[in-house]
Amino acid sequence: MTLQKTLFNRTFTLLCIVLILTSSILLFLLYQRYQVTSARRAEVYVIFLASQCVNPVLLEDRLQLKSLFQATKDKEVAAYVWLEHNNSVLVHTFPQGMPKGLLELRPPGSIGVLTVRWQDQHKQVFRDISVPLPAPAGGILHMGISQNQVEKTFTTLLPVTGGIILLSLAFGAALSWRMSAVITQEIKSANQALEASELKYQTLAENTYDWEFWNGPAGEAIYNSPSCERIIGYSVTELAADPDLCSKIIHPDDQQIFNQHRHTATQKHQQEELELRVTSKNGEVRWISHRCRPVFDKQGAYLGTRGSNTDITQRKELEHEISHMAFYDALTDLPNRRLLMDRLQQALVVSARNGQSGAVLFIDLDNFKKLNDRHGHDMGDLLLQQVAQRLLETVREADTVARLGGDEFVIILAGMGTEPQQAIAQTTLVGEKIIAALNEKYQLNRFDYFCSPSIGATIFNGRHTTASDLFKQADSAMYQAKAAGRNRLRFWR
Repeated sequence: MTLQKTLFNRTFTLLCIVLILTSSILLFLLYQRYQVTSARRAEVYVIFLASQCVNPVLLEDRLQLKSLFQATKDKEVAAYVWLEHNNSVLVHTFPQGMPKGLLELRPPGSIGVLTVRWQDQHKQVFRDISVPLPAPAGGILHMGISQNQVEKTFTTLLPVTGGIILLSLAFGAALSWRMSAVITQEIKSANQALEASELKYQTLAENTYDWEFWNGPAGEAIYNSPSCERIIGYSVTELAADPDLCSKIIHPDDQQIFNQHRHTATQKHQQEELELRVTSKNGEVRWISHRCRPVFDKQGAYLGTRGSNTDITQRKELEHEISHMAFYDALTDLPNRRLLMDRLQQALVVSARNGQSGAVLFIDLDNFKKLNDRHGHDMGDLLLQQVAQRLLETVREADTVARLGGDEFVIILAGMGTEPQQAIAQTTLVGEKIIAALNEKYQLNRFDYFCSPSIGATIFNGRHTTASDLFKQADSAMYQAKAAGRNRLRFWR
Protein backbone atom coordinates (compact mmCIF):
# COMPACT_ATOMS: atom_id res chain seq x y z
CA MET A 1 0.00 0.00 0.00
CA THR A 2 1.36 3.40 -0.97
CA LEU A 3 1.82 6.25 1.45
CA GLN A 4 -0.97 8.21 -0.26
CA LYS A 5 -3.51 5.40 0.20
CA THR A 6 -2.47 4.90 3.79
CA LEU A 7 -2.92 8.58 4.60
CA PHE A 8 -6.32 8.63 2.87
CA ASN A 9 -7.60 5.51 4.64
CA ARG A 10 -6.46 6.65 8.05
CA THR A 11 -7.88 10.17 7.63
CA PHE A 12 -11.20 8.93 6.27
CA THR A 13 -11.60 6.28 8.97
CA LEU A 14 -10.82 8.77 11.72
CA LEU A 15 -13.32 11.31 10.43
CA CYS A 16 -16.02 8.65 10.02
CA ILE A 17 -15.53 7.41 13.56
CA VAL A 18 -15.67 10.94 14.93
CA LEU A 19 -18.80 11.79 12.94
CA ILE A 20 -20.60 8.56 13.89
CA LEU A 21 -19.80 8.99 17.55
CA THR A 22 -20.85 12.62 17.48
CA SER A 23 -24.12 11.84 15.68
CA SER A 24 -24.91 8.95 18.05
CA ILE A 25 -24.30 11.08 21.10
CA LEU A 26 -26.36 13.89 19.59
CA LEU A 27 -29.23 11.51 18.79
CA PHE A 28 -29.21 10.07 22.29
CA LEU A 29 -29.23 13.53 23.83
CA LEU A 30 -32.08 14.60 21.60
CA TYR A 31 -34.09 11.55 22.59
CA GLN A 32 -33.54 12.20 26.27
CA ARG A 33 -34.30 15.87 25.83
CA TYR A 34 -37.60 15.34 24.05
CA GLN A 35 -38.68 12.56 26.37
CA VAL A 36 -37.99 14.53 29.51
CA THR A 37 -39.26 17.79 28.04
CA SER A 38 -42.55 16.28 26.85
CA ALA A 39 -43.30 14.81 30.24
CA ARG A 40 -42.26 18.00 31.93
CA ARG A 41 -44.53 20.06 29.71
CA ALA A 42 -47.52 17.90 30.63
CA GLU A 43 -46.84 18.34 34.33
CA VAL A 44 -46.45 22.09 33.96
CA TYR A 45 -49.73 22.51 32.17
CA VAL A 46 -51.63 20.29 34.56
CA ILE A 47 -50.44 22.56 37.35
CA PHE A 48 -51.42 25.53 35.21
CA LEU A 49 -54.95 24.23 34.71
CA ALA A 50 -55.27 23.38 38.36
CA SER A 51 -54.35 26.90 39.31
CA GLN A 52 -57.06 28.24 37.00
CA CYS A 53 -59.78 25.96 38.36
CA VAL A 54 -60.05 27.55 41.77
CA ASN A 55 -63.69 28.48 41.40
CA PRO A 56 -66.27 25.63 41.52
CA VAL A 57 -68.43 27.53 39.06
CA LEU A 58 -65.68 27.45 36.56
CA LEU A 59 -65.41 23.72 36.90
CA GLU A 60 -68.82 23.35 35.35
CA ASP A 61 -67.98 25.79 32.65
CA ARG A 62 -67.11 23.43 29.88
CA LEU A 63 -66.35 26.30 27.59
CA GLN A 64 -63.64 27.63 29.86
CA LEU A 65 -62.29 24.15 30.46
CA LYS A 66 -62.23 23.57 26.76
CA SER A 67 -60.37 26.83 26.34
CA LEU A 68 -57.82 25.70 28.87
CA PHE A 69 -57.52 22.40 27.12
CA GLN A 70 -57.14 24.12 23.78
CA ALA A 71 -54.14 26.03 25.19
CA THR A 72 -52.69 22.71 26.26
CA LYS A 73 -53.47 21.12 22.93
CA ASP A 74 -51.71 23.93 21.11
CA LYS A 75 -48.64 22.99 23.04
CA GLU A 76 -49.00 19.42 21.73
CA VAL A 77 -48.54 17.86 25.13
CA ALA A 78 -52.04 16.71 26.24
CA ALA A 79 -54.34 14.03 24.86
CA TYR A 80 -57.20 14.76 27.26
CA VAL A 81 -58.21 16.91 30.22
CA TRP A 82 -60.86 15.95 32.77
CA LEU A 83 -61.86 16.78 36.33
CA GLU A 84 -62.69 14.29 39.02
CA HIS A 85 -64.57 15.42 42.14
CA ASN A 86 -65.70 13.07 44.90
CA ASN A 87 -64.95 10.13 42.66
CA SER A 88 -67.16 11.60 39.94
CA VAL A 89 -66.11 13.05 36.65
CA LEU A 90 -67.37 16.56 36.55
CA VAL A 91 -66.05 17.71 33.21
CA HIS A 92 -63.81 16.23 30.59
CA THR A 93 -62.73 16.90 27.05
CA PHE A 94 -60.67 15.06 24.47
CA PRO A 95 -58.44 16.22 21.65
CA GLN A 96 -59.84 16.35 18.20
CA GLY A 97 -59.90 13.01 16.47
CA MET A 98 -59.98 11.01 19.64
CA PRO A 99 -62.97 8.61 19.63
CA LYS A 100 -65.59 8.70 22.37
CA GLY A 101 -66.65 5.81 24.53
CA LEU A 102 -63.24 5.34 26.13
CA LEU A 103 -62.93 2.74 28.79
CA GLU A 104 -61.70 3.78 32.18
CA LEU A 105 -59.15 1.25 33.21
CA ARG A 106 -58.84 1.75 36.91
CA PRO A 107 -57.77 -1.11 39.05
CA PRO A 108 -60.31 -2.27 41.71
CA GLY A 109 -59.98 -0.46 44.99
CA SER A 110 -58.10 2.35 43.36
CA ILE A 111 -60.27 5.07 44.74
CA GLY A 112 -58.06 7.93 45.76
CA VAL A 113 -55.16 6.72 43.61
CA LEU A 114 -54.21 9.54 41.30
CA THR A 115 -53.09 7.41 38.38
CA VAL A 116 -55.41 6.48 35.55
CA ARG A 117 -54.67 4.79 32.25
CA TRP A 118 -56.86 5.31 29.23
CA GLN A 119 -56.75 3.61 25.93
CA ASP A 120 -58.67 4.09 22.72
CA GLN A 121 -60.16 1.52 20.43
CA HIS A 122 -56.80 1.26 18.74
CA LYS A 123 -55.22 0.22 22.01
CA GLN A 124 -53.26 3.44 22.22
CA VAL A 125 -52.29 3.97 25.83
CA PHE A 126 -52.35 7.33 27.53
CA ARG A 127 -50.50 8.20 30.68
CA ASP A 128 -52.44 10.15 33.22
CA ILE A 129 -50.81 12.98 35.12
CA SER A 130 -53.01 14.03 38.03
CA VAL A 131 -52.77 17.08 40.27
CA PRO A 132 -55.02 17.72 43.31
CA LEU A 133 -56.90 20.98 43.04
CA PRO A 134 -56.58 23.52 45.80
CA ALA A 135 -59.55 24.49 47.96
CA PRO A 136 -62.27 25.54 47.52
CA ALA A 137 -62.47 23.78 44.15
CA GLY A 138 -61.38 20.38 45.38
CA GLY A 139 -61.11 17.37 43.21
CA ILE A 140 -58.38 16.16 40.95
CA LEU A 141 -57.41 17.57 37.57
CA HIS A 142 -56.16 14.95 35.12
CA MET A 143 -54.23 15.49 31.88
CA GLY A 144 -53.23 12.64 29.63
CA ILE A 145 -50.22 12.39 27.34
CA SER A 146 -49.85 9.66 24.77
CA GLN A 147 -47.03 7.18 25.42
CA ASN A 148 -46.43 7.14 21.70
CA GLN A 149 -46.01 10.88 21.51
CA VAL A 150 -42.37 10.82 22.50
CA GLU A 151 -41.68 7.92 20.17
CA LYS A 152 -43.58 9.73 17.44
CA THR A 153 -41.58 12.86 18.00
CA PHE A 154 -38.41 10.81 18.01
CA THR A 155 -39.47 9.01 14.82
CA THR A 156 -40.19 12.34 13.22
CA LEU A 157 -36.67 13.42 14.03
CA LEU A 158 -35.07 10.28 12.57
CA PRO A 159 -35.03 11.52 8.94
CA VAL A 160 -33.55 14.81 10.06
CA THR A 161 -30.97 13.07 12.21
CA GLY A 162 -30.23 10.57 9.44
CA GLY A 163 -29.87 13.40 6.98
CA ILE A 164 -27.47 15.16 9.32
CA ILE A 165 -25.45 11.96 9.66
CA LEU A 166 -25.42 11.38 5.91
CA LEU A 167 -24.44 14.98 5.25
CA SER A 168 -21.73 14.72 7.90
CA LEU A 169 -20.42 11.52 6.35
CA ALA A 170 -20.51 13.06 2.89
CA PHE A 171 -18.78 16.19 4.13
CA GLY A 172 -16.20 14.07 6.00
CA ALA A 173 -15.59 11.95 2.92
CA ALA A 174 -15.22 15.03 0.73
CA LEU A 175 -12.95 16.66 3.29
CA SER A 176 -10.90 13.47 3.61
CA TRP A 177 -10.64 13.16 -0.15
CA ARG A 178 -9.57 16.78 -0.41
CA MET A 179 -7.03 16.40 2.39
CA SER A 180 -5.74 13.22 0.81
CA ALA A 181 -5.50 14.94 -2.57
CA VAL A 182 -3.59 17.88 -1.07
CA ILE A 183 -1.28 15.58 0.91
CA THR A 184 -0.78 13.37 -2.14
CA GLN A 185 0.09 16.37 -4.28
CA GLU A 186 2.51 17.69 -1.67
CA ILE A 187 4.14 14.28 -1.34
CA LYS A 188 4.31 13.97 -5.12
CA SER A 189 5.89 17.41 -5.42
CA ALA A 190 8.34 16.62 -2.61
CA ASN A 191 9.22 13.27 -4.19
CA GLN A 192 9.71 14.92 -7.57
CA ALA A 193 11.96 17.57 -6.03
CA LEU A 194 13.87 14.89 -4.12
CA GLU A 195 14.24 12.74 -7.23
CA ALA A 196 15.41 15.76 -9.21
CA SER A 197 17.91 16.64 -6.48
CA GLU A 198 19.13 13.05 -6.24
CA LEU A 199 19.41 12.80 -10.01
CA LYS A 200 21.33 16.06 -10.15
CA TYR A 201 23.67 15.00 -7.35
CA GLN A 202 24.07 11.51 -8.83
CA THR A 203 24.80 12.95 -12.27
CA LEU A 204 27.41 15.32 -10.83
CA ALA A 205 28.94 12.70 -8.54
CA GLU A 206 29.04 9.85 -11.04
CA ASN A 207 30.43 11.96 -13.84
CA THR A 208 33.00 13.86 -11.84
CA TYR A 209 36.65 13.12 -12.41
CA ASP A 210 37.34 13.15 -8.68
CA TRP A 211 36.56 10.39 -6.22
CA GLU A 212 33.70 11.75 -4.09
CA PHE A 213 33.05 10.02 -0.78
CA TRP A 214 30.94 10.14 2.39
CA ASN A 215 31.97 8.11 5.43
CA GLY A 216 29.89 7.56 8.56
CA PRO A 217 30.90 8.29 12.17
CA ALA A 218 32.61 4.89 12.51
CA GLY A 219 34.41 5.25 9.18
CA GLU A 220 31.95 3.07 7.31
CA ALA A 221 31.42 3.84 3.64
CA ILE A 222 28.08 5.57 3.05
CA TYR A 223 28.81 6.71 -0.51
CA ASN A 224 31.67 6.47 -3.01
CA SER A 225 31.50 7.75 -6.54
CA PRO A 226 32.31 5.29 -9.35
CA SER A 227 35.43 7.29 -10.23
CA CYS A 228 37.20 5.64 -7.26
CA GLU A 229 37.78 2.57 -9.44
CA ARG A 230 39.64 4.66 -12.01
CA ILE A 231 41.99 6.03 -9.33
CA ILE A 232 42.66 3.06 -7.04
CA GLY A 233 41.29 0.12 -9.01
CA TYR A 234 38.81 -0.87 -6.29
CA SER A 235 35.08 -0.67 -7.05
CA VAL A 236 32.34 0.92 -4.96
CA THR A 237 31.18 -2.53 -3.90
CA GLU A 238 34.64 -3.49 -2.65
CA LEU A 239 34.94 -0.27 -0.63
CA ALA A 240 31.50 -0.84 0.94
CA ALA A 241 32.37 -4.46 1.80
CA ASP A 242 35.62 -3.58 3.61
CA PRO A 243 35.42 -0.45 5.83
CA ASP A 244 39.20 -0.55 6.46
CA LEU A 245 40.15 -0.72 2.78
CA CYS A 246 40.72 3.04 2.52
CA SER A 247 43.25 2.84 5.37
CA LYS A 248 44.91 -0.25 3.97
CA ILE A 249 45.77 1.33 0.63
CA ILE A 250 47.62 4.28 2.19
CA HIS A 251 51.34 4.08 1.42
CA PRO A 252 53.34 2.92 4.48
CA ASP A 253 55.43 6.10 4.43
CA ASP A 254 52.24 8.22 4.65
CA GLN A 255 50.36 6.16 7.24
CA GLN A 256 51.39 8.35 10.16
CA ILE A 257 50.31 11.61 8.57
CA PHE A 258 47.04 10.04 7.46
CA ASN A 259 46.24 8.70 10.93
CA GLN A 260 46.97 12.10 12.45
CA HIS A 261 44.73 13.75 9.86
CA ARG A 262 41.91 11.29 10.50
CA HIS A 263 42.12 11.98 14.24
CA THR A 264 41.98 15.76 13.90
CA ALA A 265 39.37 15.77 11.12
CA THR A 266 36.59 15.00 13.60
CA GLN A 267 37.64 17.80 15.96
CA LYS A 268 37.57 20.71 13.52
CA HIS A 269 34.70 22.31 11.65
CA GLN A 270 36.85 23.22 8.67
CA GLN A 271 38.09 21.48 5.57
CA GLU A 272 41.31 19.53 5.85
CA GLU A 273 43.56 18.86 2.87
CA LEU A 274 46.72 16.84 2.44
CA GLU A 275 48.65 15.07 -0.31
CA LEU A 276 49.57 11.42 0.15
CA ARG A 277 50.30 8.25 -1.74
CA VAL A 278 48.04 5.24 -2.15
CA THR A 279 48.72 1.79 -3.53
CA SER A 280 46.20 0.85 -6.20
CA LYS A 281 44.77 -2.61 -6.72
CA ASN A 282 47.44 -3.47 -9.32
CA GLY A 283 50.24 -2.36 -6.98
CA GLU A 284 50.87 1.00 -8.65
CA VAL A 285 51.67 3.92 -6.32
CA ARG A 286 49.57 6.98 -7.05
CA TRP A 287 49.42 10.42 -5.50
CA ILE A 288 46.06 11.87 -4.40
CA SER A 289 44.95 15.20 -3.00
CA HIS A 290 42.71 14.26 -0.08
CA ARG A 291 40.14 16.88 0.99
CA CYS A 292 37.45 16.29 3.59
CA ARG A 293 35.16 18.18 5.90
CA PRO A 294 33.42 16.80 9.02
CA VAL A 295 29.63 16.83 9.04
CA PHE A 296 27.66 17.77 12.17
CA ASP A 297 23.93 18.01 12.81
CA LYS A 298 22.18 21.01 14.42
CA GLN A 299 22.88 19.62 17.89
CA GLY A 300 26.59 19.29 17.12
CA ALA A 301 26.62 15.50 16.87
CA TYR A 302 29.28 14.12 14.53
CA LEU A 303 27.77 12.49 11.43
CA GLY A 304 30.94 11.55 9.56
CA THR A 305 33.08 13.13 6.85
CA ARG A 306 32.44 14.15 3.28
CA GLY A 307 35.04 15.06 0.73
CA SER A 308 36.86 14.13 -2.44
CA ASN A 309 40.13 12.65 -3.65
CA THR A 310 41.83 13.97 -6.75
CA ASP A 311 44.42 11.97 -8.66
CA ILE A 312 47.53 14.22 -8.79
CA THR A 313 50.00 11.57 -9.93
CA GLN A 314 50.78 13.34 -13.19
CA ARG A 315 51.24 16.65 -11.42
CA LYS A 316 53.57 15.08 -8.88
CA GLU A 317 55.58 13.40 -11.63
CA LEU A 318 55.83 16.71 -13.46
CA GLU A 319 56.86 18.48 -10.26
CA HIS A 320 59.47 15.82 -9.64
CA GLU A 321 60.72 16.13 -13.17
CA ILE A 322 60.95 19.92 -12.92
CA SER A 323 62.67 19.66 -9.56
CA HIS A 324 65.03 17.06 -10.92
CA MET A 325 65.86 19.24 -13.86
CA ALA A 326 66.50 22.17 -11.54
CA PHE A 327 68.83 20.29 -9.17
CA TYR A 328 70.29 17.42 -11.19
CA ASP A 329 72.55 17.12 -14.17
CA ALA A 330 70.66 15.95 -17.23
CA LEU A 331 73.52 13.81 -18.60
CA THR A 332 74.76 11.97 -15.51
CA ASP A 333 71.71 12.40 -13.19
CA LEU A 334 74.09 13.70 -10.49
CA PRO A 335 73.36 16.78 -8.38
CA ASN A 336 74.26 20.00 -10.19
CA ARG A 337 76.00 23.08 -8.80
CA ARG A 338 72.82 24.42 -7.13
CA LEU A 339 72.10 21.24 -5.20
CA LEU A 340 75.81 20.79 -4.46
CA MET A 341 75.97 24.19 -2.78
CA ASP A 342 72.94 23.32 -0.65
CA ARG A 343 74.45 19.98 0.36
CA LEU A 344 77.75 21.66 1.27
CA GLN A 345 75.95 24.22 3.46
CA GLN A 346 74.22 21.37 5.28
CA ALA A 347 77.53 19.53 5.69
CA LEU A 348 79.08 22.61 7.26
CA VAL A 349 76.17 22.89 9.76
CA VAL A 350 76.43 19.21 10.69
CA SER A 351 80.20 19.48 11.06
CA ALA A 352 79.85 22.45 13.40
CA ARG A 353 77.32 20.52 15.51
CA ASN A 354 79.11 17.16 15.85
CA GLY A 355 82.76 18.28 15.47
CA GLN A 356 83.40 15.83 12.61
CA SER A 357 85.60 17.06 9.77
CA GLY A 358 84.67 16.81 6.12
CA ALA A 359 86.40 17.14 2.76
CA VAL A 360 85.72 18.52 -0.69
CA LEU A 361 87.27 16.72 -3.69
CA PHE A 362 87.47 18.55 -7.01
CA ILE A 363 87.95 16.06 -9.89
CA ASP A 364 88.93 16.91 -13.46
CA LEU A 365 89.48 14.29 -16.21
CA ASP A 366 92.86 14.40 -17.93
CA ASN A 367 92.92 14.97 -21.71
CA PHE A 368 89.14 14.88 -21.98
CA LYS A 369 89.14 17.49 -24.76
CA LYS A 370 91.14 15.19 -27.02
CA LEU A 371 88.42 12.53 -26.78
CA ASN A 372 85.73 15.00 -27.88
CA ASP A 373 87.90 16.29 -30.72
CA ARG A 374 88.80 12.83 -32.08
CA HIS A 375 85.62 10.83 -31.50
CA GLY A 376 82.93 13.44 -31.03
CA HIS A 377 80.82 14.62 -28.12
CA ASP A 378 78.76 11.44 -28.06
CA MET A 379 81.79 9.47 -26.94
CA GLY A 380 82.67 12.21 -24.46
CA ASP A 381 79.13 12.05 -22.98
CA LEU A 382 79.34 8.27 -22.73
CA LEU A 383 82.65 8.56 -20.85
CA LEU A 384 81.18 11.11 -18.44
CA GLN A 385 78.26 8.80 -17.64
CA GLN A 386 80.58 5.90 -16.88
CA VAL A 387 82.79 8.13 -14.71
CA ALA A 388 79.75 9.27 -12.75
CA GLN A 389 78.72 5.66 -12.14
CA ARG A 390 82.21 4.69 -10.92
CA LEU A 391 82.33 7.67 -8.55
CA LEU A 392 79.00 6.67 -7.00
CA GLU A 393 80.25 3.14 -6.50
CA THR A 394 83.45 4.36 -4.85
CA VAL A 395 82.03 6.61 -2.11
CA ARG A 396 79.44 6.02 0.63
CA GLU A 397 75.71 6.64 0.26
CA ALA A 398 75.93 9.54 2.72
CA ASP A 399 78.51 11.29 0.54
CA THR A 400 77.54 13.61 -2.32
CA VAL A 401 78.79 13.24 -5.90
CA ALA A 402 78.00 16.17 -8.19
CA ARG A 403 78.88 17.34 -11.69
CA LEU A 404 79.68 21.01 -12.13
CA GLY A 405 79.83 20.89 -15.89
CA GLY A 406 82.12 19.59 -18.67
CA ASP A 407 84.46 16.99 -17.17
CA GLU A 408 84.47 18.52 -13.65
CA PHE A 409 83.07 16.56 -10.69
CA VAL A 410 82.90 17.42 -6.97
CA ILE A 411 82.60 15.02 -4.04
CA ILE A 412 81.64 16.01 -0.49
CA LEU A 413 82.86 13.61 2.19
CA ALA A 414 81.37 13.80 5.70
CA GLY A 415 82.36 12.23 9.02
CA MET A 416 86.11 12.02 8.35
CA GLY A 417 87.20 12.25 11.99
CA THR A 418 87.60 14.93 14.60
CA GLU A 419 91.35 15.47 14.12
CA PRO A 420 92.74 17.19 10.98
CA GLN A 421 95.39 14.49 10.37
CA GLN A 422 92.74 11.80 10.69
CA ALA A 423 90.57 13.62 8.13
CA ILE A 424 93.51 13.99 5.72
CA ALA A 425 94.33 10.28 6.01
CA GLN A 426 90.71 9.25 5.41
CA THR A 427 90.42 11.61 2.44
CA THR A 428 93.67 10.30 0.96
CA LEU A 429 92.33 6.74 1.03
CA VAL A 430 89.16 7.80 -0.75
CA GLY A 431 91.13 9.80 -3.31
CA GLU A 432 93.42 6.87 -4.13
CA LYS A 433 90.39 4.61 -4.46
CA ILE A 434 88.83 7.07 -6.90
CA ILE A 435 92.02 7.29 -8.98
CA ALA A 436 92.20 3.50 -9.19
CA ALA A 437 88.59 3.19 -10.25
CA LEU A 438 88.80 5.88 -12.90
CA ASN A 439 92.01 4.44 -14.39
CA GLU A 440 90.31 1.22 -15.35
CA LYS A 441 89.41 0.64 -19.01
CA TYR A 442 86.28 2.24 -20.44
CA GLN A 443 84.21 0.60 -23.14
CA LEU A 444 83.05 3.35 -25.49
CA ASN A 445 80.99 1.42 -28.01
CA ARG A 446 83.54 0.75 -30.81
CA PHE A 447 86.77 0.96 -28.82
CA ASP A 448 88.45 0.78 -25.45
CA TYR A 449 89.55 3.97 -23.76
CA PHE A 450 91.69 4.86 -20.74
CA CYS A 451 91.34 8.03 -18.75
CA SER A 452 92.94 9.39 -15.57
CA PRO A 453 91.77 12.07 -13.08
CA SER A 454 93.45 14.96 -11.34
CA ILE A 455 92.03 15.52 -7.84
CA GLY A 456 92.26 18.53 -5.55
CA ALA A 457 91.14 18.22 -1.92
CA THR A 458 90.49 20.53 1.00
CA ILE A 459 89.48 19.75 4.59
CA PHE A 460 86.79 21.63 6.58
CA ASN A 461 85.67 21.49 10.19
CA GLY A 462 82.67 23.52 11.30
CA ARG A 463 81.71 26.83 9.77
CA HIS A 464 85.08 28.51 9.84
CA THR A 465 84.91 28.94 6.08
CA THR A 466 82.34 29.34 3.33
CA ALA A 467 81.23 26.92 0.63
CA SER A 468 82.54 29.23 -2.06
CA ASP A 469 85.98 29.34 -0.43
CA LEU A 470 86.05 25.53 -0.20
CA PHE A 471 85.35 25.25 -3.94
CA LYS A 472 88.12 27.66 -4.70
CA GLN A 473 90.56 25.79 -2.45
CA ALA A 474 89.71 22.40 -3.98
CA ASP A 475 89.91 23.82 -7.50
CA SER A 476 93.34 25.31 -6.74
CA ALA A 477 94.55 21.96 -5.35
CA MET A 478 93.29 20.21 -8.49
CA TYR A 479 95.48 22.45 -10.69
CA GLN A 480 98.40 21.60 -8.40
CA ALA A 481 97.77 17.92 -9.16
CA LYS A 482 97.76 18.60 -12.89
CA ALA A 483 100.96 20.59 -12.58
CA ALA A 484 102.54 17.71 -10.69
CA GLY A 485 101.94 15.37 -13.63
CA ARG A 486 98.17 14.51 -13.49
CA ASN A 487 96.53 11.33 -12.30
CA ARG A 488 97.15 12.20 -8.64
CA LEU A 489 95.69 13.80 -5.49
CA ARG A 490 96.81 17.07 -3.96
CA PHE A 491 95.58 18.85 -0.81
CA TRP A 492 95.15 22.57 -0.63
CA ARG A 493 97.89 24.17 1.49
